[in-house]
Amino acid sequence: MTIPRTAIQPPDPAGVLPGPETARGFFQLAPEIHFLNHGSFGALPRSVQEAQDHWRARIEAHPIKLLGRECPDLLKEALGPVADLVGARRDELCFVTNATEGINALLRSMEFAPGDELLTTNHVYNAIRQAMKYRARETGGSYVEVDVPLPIASEQQILDVIMSAVTDRTRLLIIDHITSPTAIVFPIEQLVSMARQRGIRIIIDGAHGPGMVPLELDSLGADAYVANLHKWICAPKGCAFMWVAPEHQGSVHPATISHYLDDGYFDEFSWQGTRDITAWLSAPAAIEFISQWGLQDLMDRNHQMAAWAHQMLC
Repeated sequence: MTIPRTAIQPPDPAGVLPGPETARGFFQLAPEIHFLNHGSFGALPRSVQEAQDHWRARIEAHPIKLLGRECPDLLKEALGPVADLVGARRDELCFVTNATEGINALLRSMEFAPGDELLTTNHVYNAIRQAMKYRARETGGSYVEVDVPLPIASEQQILDVIMSAVTDRTRLLIIDHITSPTAIVFPIEQLVSMARQRGIRIIIDGAHGPGMVPLELDSLGADAYVANLHKWICAPKGCAFMWVAPEHQGSVHPATISHYLDDGYFDEFSWQGTRDITAWLSAPAAIEFISQWGLQDLMDRNHQMAAWAHQMLC
């Protein structure tokens, strides 16, 4: 039965979630903008910008003290709420500028032989597609992109299509948690298990994961998970994180090698030369902001709104 468009109503706010006008006041968006594309660059809440301004002022007041001496401890402290958010231990995480940067570092840290295959799907984010192609080209390997057609009937269809493309030369599988161009939630738990059984390393591009779906990275079992916090967690732009399984941390290095080569995963990624770390230090403020109404309630509300919009438009 086709539901008349006039009968479709948006879901009521759940619990204490703010309404649209109240929510708009938290941000600095121009009043004429109805901001639907939060998934590209996000929007910075006023309170989180204030936190970032606070950190910037502290650094400018005492640059040697903050950057030269206290930086590692400050970043470890900032990673604490991130670890709680994503179900991980703090020592498994490091900050990166964005998911693309993190996945590039992982690709460059992995050894490939001529003929090895790097596998993904046609729903891959284009920046990651190009990074995979580049790494395959420079190592004599092959970039393989399997077509997962739309519409998708079931999770099993996704699993069957992807695993049918695996060969005895497949060495790496990069899968989106939530696809950027098509907004599909891939069954990453099953894909991780199947890749592990075949001895294939698997990296999850979780650019849209935090704030959209619950995360338990310690129990996921992937080799690495990289995600942005500037999208659905509303952190400043330039705030992302990387989770790497403990057995791989010693072999993962940033693209920019600086003072702390081989001093440990966290130290290498935390210091790649002078940079503005205020986005990273502001991650706890963003998590506090987005969690004040109950993150699960917020995720449920967003899902309901997406379903309502789909029903209205399609």
